[in-house]
Amino acid sequence: MAVVHAPRRGEHVPILRATQARSGRRGLHVLWILIVSTVLAALGLLALLALQTPGLSGPGGQVTADHPTITAPQSPVRQSEGT
Repeated sequence: MAVVHAPRRGEHVPILRATQARSGRRGLHVLWILIVSTVLAALGLLALLALQTPGLSGPGGQVTADHPTITAPQSPVRQSEGT
């Protein structure tokens, strides 16, 4: 809960509009927080990707599927009647 103090006698109190009173602070410190948090999020994503795919770089990581060769007879080429 916010603590509200009454202004002292002779103290200047700035009058703010509602939008100004509700808005957050701006400045260089906010930009630094945004940059650092974005870099940390990107590093975390790269770390997760590196942990999820260790088998692709190792031996046998990229294995071809074993399937029988298709031996169906080849059908003749169809020509369109318009040409």
